[in-house]
Amino acid sequence: MKSVQPKNMKKYNERLLIEFLLSCSNATKAEISEKTGMSITTVRTQLQALMDKEAVCTMGEPESIGGRPAEKYALSSSYAPFLFIDFGFAKSTVIVQSLSGKKLVEQVLRTEQIEAVIIALLDQFSQIELIEIAVPGIPVEQGFLYGENLDEKKTYHFDFLSQVSETISVEVINDLNLCAFGQLQKYPAVEHLVYLSFGDCVGTGIIIDRKLYTGYQAFAGEIGLLNYEGHVIDEWLRTSDDNQREAVIRYVLELVSLLLSPQMIIISECRLSEKAIEMVSEEVNKRIWSEQQIVLTKEAEGDRLSGAYRQAVNNFMEKGWTEA
Repeated sequence: MKSVQPKNMKKYNERLLIEFLLSCSNATKAEISEKTGMSITTVRTQLQALMDKEAVCTMGEPESIGGRPAEKYALSSSYAPFLFIDFGFAKSTVIVQSLSGKKLVEQVLRTEQIEAVIIALLDQFSQIELIEIAVPGIPVEQGFLYGENLDEKKTYHFDFLSQVSETISVEVINDLNLCAFGQLQKYPAVEHLVYLSFGDCVGTGIIIDRKLYTGYQAFAGEIGLLNYEGHVIDEWLRTSDDNQREAVIRYVLELVSLLLSPQMIIISECRLSEKAIEMVSEEVNKRIWSEQQIVLTKEAEGDRLSGAYRQAVNNFMEKGWTEA
């Protein structure tokens, strides 16, 4: 919980209460008072104000505490929605999700259709204050860079963003960075994590001290563009020769391990069998005296949404604390 001298005590207490409900899902007035330090009277007043704004609701039947019914309170399922676009060149997923974690809308559609759908959703959900876009490239203003090598630099631009109100924040984030942030939520004790993809190209999402690291120009982690024995790594990954693919994956694992020394490496979309990647991982750890944990995952889509949700929560709370 925050410990500052608030500019606006009402907003400060409101954020304190919301932050607590985000951490525990639901609670009674007594529990909120105990954990936040607010008096029962203040808690009651703040809860009523939030219920009037349909930000908080009561949860089911009251629980009995000391022989008396005690209502539990939670964030409303529609409170503070954000818009998430999981971009793909052919198809994209568009999701509206509330701060409570409830999906209000989910549509998978052809990418050329998303502009009209997004504008309609922004009209439907006027409370949206944040748009997050996961992209398979290097974020730039209102778009991203992509290409198979450094010479083939292409730019994709989201034209619909010119129609978005200036009151709505927009974040364009590399998809693997969101995956890394999403996986991080599963491991509260992990401070340093790298999310590695060996799918169509090699890329990483890097977490240092539980914070996303993207570097000066957001190029951090674009390992597939490195030259390896005369070709960029992405080209080696597409070879039909399993031995060559295994060699380049071993090289990338050693490179990441020695440069970043993470506690955990998460591998997704690997073009080797699960058994082969496990063997390579064990060999790498032995060769470089590493104790890092290497985990395989098949949950990239869920990881991106989880990362976007955590980003939305952080942005919402940071904005609220600034106002308070």
